[in-house]
Amino acid sequence: MMASPSRFLVLAVFCASTALNAFAWICFSSVYTLVLRRYAATAWQINALSLTYMLAYLPASVASAWVSSRYGLRGSLVLGASFNVACTWIRYGGDRLADPATAYGVVLFGQLLGAIGQPLLLNAPARIASDWFPATERDLA
Repeated sequence: MMASPSRFLVLAVFCASTALNAFAWICFSSVYTLVLRRYAATAWQINALSLTYMLAYLPASVASAWVSSRYGLRGSLVLGASFNVACTWIRYGGDRLADPATAYGVVLFGQLLGAIGQPLLLNAPARIASDWFPATERDLA
């Protein structure tokens, strides 16, 4: 039996959300010197943009487990995607500010929102496989 198109849609949306979250996490490293100049920041401050994801993962995982058990898979994935959207829009808005220090603070806040949303997405694959796919298709998922 082949997986239905709706199952592939669920996987596609999940993969897109996870990829966008990963991009938001690490995108500053490829343009490090430009970011350093734009925000008039130190090397540690630029590295902190990535470190927020690692530091927030454990506490946000606890909250992610609660959200998943309380609101289910769909609720946790929608919330994770919403955090991604908020992260992106706040970072975009922060980058448009003229003052480098204020812009950095707003971008860091946006990164923190993305970091809070990351466990909602990264902790979901096993649940997606068990909820959406029969036992014979879980390897595919």
